Amino acid sequence: MSFEVSVRKLPAQQAAVIEISAHPSEMLATIRSGYNRLSAAIAAAGLEPAGPPFFVMEEVFDDEQPARIRLGYPVTTPFPPDGEVHCTELAACEVATTIHRGPFSEAGPAYRVIEEWISANDYVAIGLPWEVYLVSPADTTDALQYVTEIHIPIASR
Repeated sequence: MSFEVSVRKLPAQQAAVIEISAHPSEMLATIRSGYNRLSAAIAAAGLEPAGPPFFVMEEVFDDEQPARIRLGYPVTTPFPPDGEVHCTELAACEVATTIHRGPFSEAGPAYRVIEEWISANDYVAIGLPWEVYLVSPADTTDALQYVTEIHIPIASR
């Protein structure tokens, strides 16, 4: 599969987020539960998501240890915290980005292409990568239909 990498300037954006720990063996169930809690908090605030959900892995995990993850939805208006869900402003940034189509477990090559592109084009990664789920399990049960936009924040060297 080939990947086209582009640079995009993302504006600052309000987002409803939840930060949780997930063990690899329970990752999918934890993520599903987290998005359900986010959706409920956003609805309780009288809002709707202003875009597709996103996912940030804050630390690398292995088969033994859980990892901290951040799940979120962009929103148009901040709202007071609701349990574990809080609002934050995502800073404007420039990202190197590509689209991965298919199962989440097969996204590794897309990350490698972005990382290689960053090095080859005189940029440096300056933040945690994140994924935006354009087509996800909420939309289809066929993992081959998933569409994930991968972002890595960058700056010129």
